[in-house]
Amino acid sequence: MVATEIPGTTLDMVKGAQADQRTYRVNCDKARSALLDWEPQWSARRGIGDLCQTYRRYGLAQPDFEGTKYQRVAHLQALMASGAVGQDLRFPVVGTGN
Repeated sequence: MVATEIPGTTLDMVKGAQADQRTYRVNCDKARSALLDWEPQWSARRGIGDLCQTYRRYGLAQPDFEGTKYQRVAHLQALMASGAVGQDLRFPVVGTGN
């Protein structure tokens, strides 16, 4: 869906990767019975377009999402590599010799 909504986007599969067999379908029967007059205003396609426009408006690009800024594990690894945190992920306490 993303590739069709965002011009110039391609979908690449890692060699040997398999399709995700999980399903994210949700049964909304209870919500529909409780929220009688409610109808969704957005579709997944509209959400994709909105995210794309917002990323562009704020200058976000693919490298931003692949680095330490938005990836918790990469950020923690960088902190450990710099010595800012230890292997226990704790910041050293100043003045205690730790």
